[in-house]
Amino acid sequence: CMYGVEEAVEIAVDALCRLGHKRFGIPASAPFAGDLWFGDRIRLVRNALEKRSSSIRVFVEHEEEPYWKSVTGLLENQESILDLIRNRRAQMRAEHPRASRARLEELAAKTLAKDFPGLHRLCAERYCTAIIGINQWLAVCYYYWALGVGMDVPKELSIVGFDDMFVDSIHPVSTINFGLENLAYRVAHLLIGDIPVGADREGVIRSKPVLVDRGSLSEP
Repeated sequence: CMYGVEEAVEIAVDALCRLGHKRFGIPASAPFAGDLWFGDRIRLVRNALEKRSSSIRVFVEHEEEPYWKSVTGLLENQESILDLIRNRRAQMRAEHPRASRARLEELAAKTLAKDFPGLHRLCAERYCTAIIGINQWLAVCYYYWALGVGMDVPKELSIVGFDDMFVDSIHPVSTINFGLENLAYRVAHLLIGDIPVGADREGVIRSKPVLVDRGSLSEP
């Protein structure tokens, strides 16, 4: 059996290109940046984008900010980005007790931009209109960071991730589902032998990736 990473990447890239995006950001965020699968997926995304059109620009931003280095596990850090944003807003209220709500939001946005200079460069200096998260948790982090700095997702920035993790399905971030549940179902019936299971000429059972649009994709 095999799940189609290359097909999944093509689906994500095709969706964004069909919407008209030309400038793409791919954050290479610690602690995953050193993992083999992470580098391979970045390479696949970059190659899929660059072969589409000579007018497409792809920017890979290596991120080593303290926040990313503090992450020890996805399940333990599901909402840590939201905690950070809340802490920054509380910090601004404590430091500027007489400031208006709008001013506090502005100050918090500037602080968050400094907290994540890599993301800030992709949006404010590279003028990327689409960010591709190499996994779903990262895409969710990018989404809430973008909201925190005052961006409108998806009007100003489209975001898509991969994996469609169940724990992240509550967040309005589009993603690629690799179809692993269906793959497991087919393999189980192949082993049981109760119903026919489709395979290719080599006998390989492949997953069927699909785009799950949760509202974070739009025209630039």
